[in-house]
Amino acid sequence: MNVSVTAIPIVSPDLVVPLMNVDNSQTPRTYVVGENVNVAVQVQNQGNGAANSTSRVGYYLATTCNPPDLSNRFGSDTVQA
Repeated sequence: MNVSVTAIPIVSPDLVVPLMNVDNSQTPRTYVVGENVNVAVQVQNQGNGAANSTSRVGYYLATTCNPPDLSNRFGSDTVQA
């Protein structure tokens, strides 16, 4: 019996957010209803494939992080990575 094994490389993007600033600060604070919040994120592709030009990052308001509450999305941006 002849058997041949060939490895097939998986090429895919892996987008991560290594830096996020809220109102130019990395320190959490409390906001009140109606107050403006400025969010800036840096997105990097740490994968071995190109990211889609329509990749998006979403912004959510939540009272818990573990598990993440993804029910209250208040905005999103298209990103280049």
